[in-house]
Amino acid sequence: MYCEDCGKVLDSKIGRYHYKECGLDYVWLDGIEIYYCSNSQCNLYNEPLGAIPKIELLHSMLTKAIIASVFPFTGKESRFLRTYFQLKSKQWAELLTVSAETVSRWEKGVENIGSQSDFLMRLLSLRLLEEKEQSWIPEIKANQIISARKTEQPSSIFIKHTSGQFLLEKIPA
Repeated sequence: MYCEDCGKVLDSKIGRYHYKECGLDYVWLDGIEIYYCSNSQCNLYNEPLGAIPKIELLHSMLTKAIIASVFPFTGKESRFLRTYFQLKSKQWAELLTVSAETVSRWEKGVENIGSQSDFLMRLLSLRLLEEKEQSWIPEIKANQIISARKTEQPSSIFIKHTSGQFLLEKIPA
């Protein structure tokens, strides 16, 4: 791979990659090939670029982790889920029985997602995921969705990539 700024061949290493591109600040991937430009004169000097294999599998795992988390949803989780299921804001709003403006306020961080909308979003996401994967998802139990929620946000989700597979390493409780 070549640097898109200076054209130099990128260096690479296997390591822990902060997967900001998914829109969630707390997702880290272990065992990912990370490319970076070592040209100190380049605008992209030492900016990591992760080579993420099987991104659909990764996003499926992230979706399951988000649905099962004990943390309240924010607009970032709403946007991740909506885009994962390839829904426009208006379609997502209709499924959640809220206005498109409400979804917009959630995703911009202007308004918090209420507990009933959070609950419905989890159930809806689980059902959409089952339809997408054409299978029942036994690892997410109903009591995980309805259990008491924490008020703070997760610190990090760690996912390890090894032997072509993604393994959920850690979600803070």
